[in-house]
Amino acid sequence: MKKLFIFYIFCFLGLYLKAENNQGKSVFNQLKPLLLRVKAADSLSSPKSSYGSGFVVHKSGMIATNYHVISDFVMQPGNQWKIVVELENNKNIEGRLVDFSVADDIAIIKVDKEFSSQVDLEKKTPSKGDRVFSLGLPHDINMSLVEGVYNGLLSSGPYEIVHVSTPLNEGMSGGPSINESGKLVGINDARILFSNNISFIVPSSKLELLLHSIDPLKLKFLTKQEAQNKLYSQLFNTQNALVDSLFKAKTQKVEMWKGKSINVPDYLKCWSEGKDEPQLPYVLKHRICRLDHAQFVTDKLDVGSYSLDAKILDSSQINRFAVDKLWGDQGNLIELLRSHVEEDFFGQLDARDVFTSYECKRGFMKASFWGEKKDLRTGLCVRKYKKAQNLYDVTFQWSDFSGPLKVRVNVEHSTVSLENIKKLMAYWTERFQ
Repeated sequence: MKKLFIFYIFCFLGLYLKAENNQGKSVFNQLKPLLLRVKAADSLSSPKSSYGSGFVVHKSGMIATNYHVISDFVMQPGNQWKIVVELENNKNIEGRLVDFSVADDIAIIKVDKEFSSQVDLEKKTPSKGDRVFSLGLPHDINMSLVEGVYNGLLSSGPYEIVHVSTPLNEGMSGGPSINESGKLVGINDARILFSNNISFIVPSSKLELLLHSIDPLKLKFLTKQEAQNKLYSQLFNTQNALVDSLFKAKTQKVEMWKGKSINVPDYLKCWSEGKDEPQLPYVLKHRICRLDHAQFVTDKLDVGSYSLDAKILDSSQINRFAVDKLWGDQGNLIELLRSHVEEDFFGQLDARDVFTSYECKRGFMKASFWGEKKDLRTGLCVRKYKKAQNLYDVTFQWSDFSGPLKVRVNVEHSTVSLENIKKLMAYWTERFQ
């Protein structure tokens, strides 16, 4: 009887696994004709500059992918850049840019080809634990399907993204993630490097919003200049939303030393570093808080994010020379700021084509700092986005070296307006009240 029971269990497992495999096979076969290789290149036949996956969202030839897959078409200098789509027969045809959302990392392109069907969007939000199938072109090898689990929506300020336990690889960006019914729940977007199957997809609701603004019968295609103008306009709108969310966010208390703490938005990720060992005559506490999300503009240039770096040194048992050795050259504040933020190239893109040089100033600021009125030493470095009317990268720093408890705070914000820079300087000093 026991052997018969075990036999039935194995038969059941065999049938279950066969059904599972058949479902994945069925989904892949259904969608394979709608999956395409997308790349940016300087001609239809030249090697790729960037590449990823795409999928048909309208039978007339509209294709969805990630913005970062086609970003070189928008940002690389020269008008020879093209969006290239490879069809099933390995034929390359040109894709034209219809619209995009840089904050959501979505782009819609159009090719001159009719398709027999399209990938349909799921209207219902999946539940945690639901199965997800992600399709795409891993490492430019061949179209593949991988299975994972839907783990829910993550929000950080104006950014929303879905965590999935699916092993996405480079080249699968822009491909579809679908449910067991074959309907779209998200667009493959990113993974955490050196992690085990921690990946992210853009929720299908973001694609739905973008598609609602497009009339397939009256398409207009963006030139490079129009796309750049749209990019900077979107960056400006997102920075407003990000600053607003920062002021409205719930806060978390980040402990420093001897009752000192900082209140920062609860969606920031914070880390602790420093030295606090009994044999040492000093204590150095270091806290770093960052927004994990950003907007991809071009290779090595992610914008629309910010970070806070705070250090506190208890120097009551050491002399000034030891402080200088631990803390660095305090008289070289502007050089310190500039060396920290200045970059020459972003991938192939010359920074001089994107930004002005940093302009830096130093001075003093009267502020309430951890309950005491202080004259804080300040440094401010700003650079402007040349093609944007009112967007800047800013790094500002303030420090207090008046007593044995020495403090230095460094804050960086990318792509913010001048009006918001003023708000942010006031906001961050108030975090130390």
